[in-house]
This record gives sequence, C-alpha cells and structure tokens, in this order.
Amino acid sequence: TYTVPISAANQQINAQLDTGSGDLWLANQDCDTDSCRGHQGLTVVKFSDRADSVVDQDTPFNISYLLGSASGRVKTASMLFGDPVSSRLIINSQAFGSCDQVANEDMDSGNFTGIIGVGPPANSLIQADLNATSNTAWLNVGVRPPDTGAVLAGFWYNARPGRRFMGIGLQRLEEDGGTGDSVLTIGNHD
Repeated sequence: TYTVPISAANQQINAQLDTGSGDLWLANQDCDTDSCRGHQGLTVVKFSDRADSVVDQDTPFNISYLLGSASGRVKTASMLFGDPVSSRLIINSQAFGSCDQVANEDMDSGNFTGIIGVGPPANSLIQADLNATSNTAWLNVGVRPPDTGAVLAGFWYNARPGRRFMGIGLQRLEEDGGTGDSVLTIGNHD
C-alpha cells in the first residue's frame, strides 16, 4: 500500500494512491462498516467532516472498484498534499467523497483513511456529478464546479503546460531489499 499524507480541516490523514481512478474519498467519523473498524489491535483514522471549512456540495457520492466500494456525500475543503512541513501542493476547495459506507478496504493494516485517485480527470465521478448537480459551489470563493472534482486537474490547475505531469517512484519493501521512501512528484522530476 502506497499512501500520500493529506492535511485538511486541521487533520492529518493518509490516503492510498490509486492510478486507476480520478477521485478522492475519505472515510468519515460516521463510518461504522467493517472496513472502518480496526482489527487485531489496529485502528482506522477517520476524517471529521463537521469543520466549518468543509462545505457540503449537496451531491451523493458512490464509487465501486473491482473489489471494494465507498459511498457518502461530496464535500469540499482546502487540502495540502504531501509532507505538512515541506510541501507547497495546496488545492483550494478540493472535492472529495466523505464516506459513511466503505466495503472491502484494508484501511487499518494499510494505515489509510481513503483513496486518492490520480488517474485522468475524465475518470472523475465526482466531477461529472458536480457538473450536473452542485448548487453550492458558489460557496467556495472563485471556484466553479468544473475546477474542483478530479485531483489531478487540481494539481495542474495553475501549472504551466510543460509542468502538467506527475511521477511515481515506488520503493521495494525492506524485506525485498528496498531502502528509502517511495516518491510522488507533481510537475517536477525526483
């Protein structure tokens, strides 16, 4: 499991990196499904979506994977992606699924709260739903629904055309001879 640290609404969480989807979702404090419960002494960190800085978009969210699913409501919040001390990758009013139903996700052993999809923006279910249904996007200063859905589009929002790329360097597990950390870069080479 490869995770990305995220800071949102004064909370530090991790999201599992997924290159096949274009959406971000987080298990919220109301999630009580089996995936949201810790097992064998492990715990699941849940995101509290009740902060004033988290805006409900009045839009349902539902995503299914080959194995696993998550559902809840679309919300927006400003988020910092990466190390909270050194990262400058901030997306204002990033849309995400705040999920109270999560199935078949090993969030406790993987130490993650949700999934961050860095796939093509055309894969964003949230973006499609926001385009069709959001009537509260105006609450996010200067943000229209098309600017908030896909995470990758948010990463590239103010980037020069030559800087609209990302890189993923995955390190082997220590027991397989790996040393160092895995790296996700946006608009720069590692």
